[in-house]
Amino acid sequence: MSEEQHGSEENGGIRINKFLASCGIDSRRVADRLIGEGRVEVNGKVIDTPGMRVTEKDFVKVDGRHMTPMEEVVVLLNKPRGYVCSREAQGAIGTVYDLLPPRLRHLNYVGRLDADSEGLLIMTNKGN
Repeated sequence: MSEEQHGSEENGGIRINKFLASCGIDSRRVADRLIGEGRVEVNGKVIDTPGMRVTEKDFVKVDGRHMTPMEEVVVLLNKPRGYVCSREAQGAIGTVYDLLPPRLRHLNYVGRLDADSEGLLIMTNKGN
């Protein structure tokens, strides 16, 4: 499939790996791997080009599942001292994810505060 069939940046097209990351696929790198393994279809055809662009009119599937972008979520967290910006605890110190309800633990933090710092931390699902 050519890039003309899927739009360009001027008319809203985005790279397929960025689109897949916005749908909750782990990252653009993982999306590239899925494409390379032949597990991604656009409009019923298996694709092999990670640089391909898609628009909202395209029908994208991974492993037979229809992909749709997740709703953008932004959380402002007042991080107290004693918690680290990390997915994994470091010794007895908790993580910022311990402060979030389970439904928000997929978010990523923007910036970083060390364990001894407190303050505003932005967490979002944008920018995978």
